[in-house]
Order: sequence, then structure tokens, then C-alpha cells
Amino acid sequence: MQAALRDTLLSDDRLGLEERFLASQLLLHIDDPQACWQACASWLLKQSPADRVDAGYVDIDSSVYVPVAEHRRNISGLTSILGTCFPLQDSSVQFVFRQAGPVVFEDTLDNPHIEPELARFFQQVGTRSKMAIAIRDGGQIVGLLCLDHSRPQAWDLESRSRVQVLASLVIGPVLGAARNLTVATPHEAPEATTASPLGWEASSIERLGLTPAECRVAQWVMQGYSYKEVARHLNRSASTIDHQLRSLRQKLGVTSTAKLVQALHQLPVPPR
Repeated sequence: MQAALRDTLLSDDRLGLEERFLASQLLLHIDDPQACWQACASWLLKQSPADRVDAGYVDIDSSVYVPVAEHRRNISGLTSILGTCFPLQDSSVQFVFRQAGPVVFEDTLDNPHIEPELARFFQQVGTRSKMAIAIRDGGQIVGLLCLDHSRPQAWDLESRSRVQVLASLVIGPVLGAARNLTVATPHEAPEATTASPLGWEASSIERLGLTPAECRVAQWVMQGYSYKEVARHLNRSASTIDHQLRSLRQKLGVTSTAKLVQALHQLPVPPR
């Protein structure tokens, strides 16, 4: 699969040298979807006028979308949205999913497709303009990619075209293959001992009483996977994962998986 993708991507005349370089980097990490998403976000932040780029898988079995990768510029008022849960049934999200190419919201404070509550959230995190595109693999939506700007922005035709080409020819096929590869070969995340594989402070794990198994489940849930997919990844029964999720919610004092994801992203990590 990887060889076939490489031959297809690196010989595609529609891709420039920079796009082919990104494709080669993604192929090197095709067994690590998180690294692939991070590479996409980092590349686009450098190659576009965006102030923030975020992305992640869309799971049709879930009710929310949670971005798992983000890169942003050091701009006052522009804050991270990692761990934020966006309802998949939100009208703006559904509007993006219905379009074949990028959707531009030139001003998030004055757009009929963005509901008032979401517009207020964008204002709080410093997003004034947004370009979003559904990532598809073989016609099926597998992810979402967003480019944000801290000021109203029309987004020029070149930027839109470049994002569309990248999404359809590179990101969609590679991230679709990465997810299929991971699901097809179930494996366990590393054991959590003195620290979580996510980098949480050991004191947080001890204080909450999280077990190594719960840390592994949390790692997958934070990437937007449903409990059924987590069960396949970890080669466990769905009932076992469901029980561990209930335990995680109880220990973190939340009542839903969406709130659990937010709480997990807010756990402190050691300073670098």
C-alpha cells in the first residue's frame, strides 16, 4: 500500500515540489496518524497566510469532532483549540461536509452558516476568519482541516486552490490509508508507568488514580476514535473499553465522552 501511494503521489504532475516533499514526509510516518496530522498542520502554517491550522479525523460513529493537531503563530489573543469538541451536527460543520472544496468564512462574526454560540467561541479563541475543508478518501469523509486567521480574510484563489489540491491528492489518500492501516493491525499503546504516553505529569495520573490501561484508552479517545475503534486498536472487547471509559469519566468528574476529551486535554504536562 505504501509503495503504491508513493508511486502515485510522487509522480503526480499536479503536485509541486513542496507538495511532493510533504507527501514524502507523510508516507514516512504512515503508521503514525497523529504525526501525519501534525506534519500537515505545520506545513500549511508555513505555506499559507493562516495564523492557526488545525486538523483531525472525523468519526461517523461519534457525535463530535475533536482536532488532534494544531500549529499556530504567536499572536496575542490567538489560543489553542486542541481538545475542543465540535458537534458534528452543527450547521457550519454540515455545510463544510456538503461542499466538494474549501469553504471560506470571511468573517465568523457575521456569517449566516455559523450559529451565534460558535461565533462567540471563535471570538474567544481569536478566530475571525476561517477556511475549512472536509478531507475525503475515495469519496468518504475521513477528516477535517481548518485554516484560521485572526482578522477578516477573503482568502485568495491561489490559497484555496492549493488547499484543495493538497487535501484531495495528498492528505485524503495518505490519512485514509494511515487510519485503515492502524485499524487493520490492532496494537496497544505503550505501557504508562511514571508518565502517560501523552506526556501528562506523573502526579496527575497518581492523583486521579488512572491505570495504565485507562491511559491507553485515553490516548486513543483524545484522537477522536469511538469506543468501538479503540476496542479494535487495543484488541479488546467493546464492553471492556466501555467500562474503562465509564471509569475515566468518573475519575475526571465528567458525564460525557465529549467532556472527557476536554478534561484530558487540560491535564497539566511537565514544562519543556
